[in-house]
Amino acid sequence: MKNTRVINIILILMLILNAAFVGSWWYSHARMHRNAHQNHNHFTEHESKAANYLAKDLGLSDEQQTQLEALRKEHFRKVEVMEMAVARNEKNMLGLLTANTIDTAHANIYIDSIGIMKAAIQRELFAHFNSIKKMCSPDQNNKFNTLIEQMSKEFPHHFDGHHGTNEAHHDSM
Repeated sequence: MKNTRVINIILILMLILNAAFVGSWWYSHARMHRNAHQNHNHFTEHESKAANYLAKDLGLSDEQQTQLEALRKEHFRKVEVMEMAVARNEKNMLGLLTANTIDTAHANIYIDSIGIMKAAIQRELFAHFNSIKKMCSPDQNNKFNTLIEQMSKEFPHHFDGHHGTNEAHHDSM
């Protein structure tokens, strides 16, 4: 009789703990999904403003604006896939830290993959801007070059501005 009562109490506690775990997992999953949706909306709004600014500043024709929109959609589709891969690998890498024995070999695989994907994102960014430049007229190309120079000054941490020169500098090992 006493054993049955202890077993029932243990079962009830396990049921409560299980329900709490499932509830917390569901809540965090729903919150993460909601945050991702909000970030996507903010990002979409920001990229749309950037495209409008670019179209206006370069004086793009309607046909060029249509081309730009197609380039933008394709660019952001590609980058989003790569950024999701980076996020997955970062999550997997950090997840290795919770194990009793740290698997540095797998961590290095994730780290290398993150680096490869970030390099691919940069290649895609360069190709995207190169495609925009190719669709421009000679006069628009001059304006485009000026915009790129302004960007390199406004965002020196993204371009080699921390050296104080406009010389190309490669920071690889």
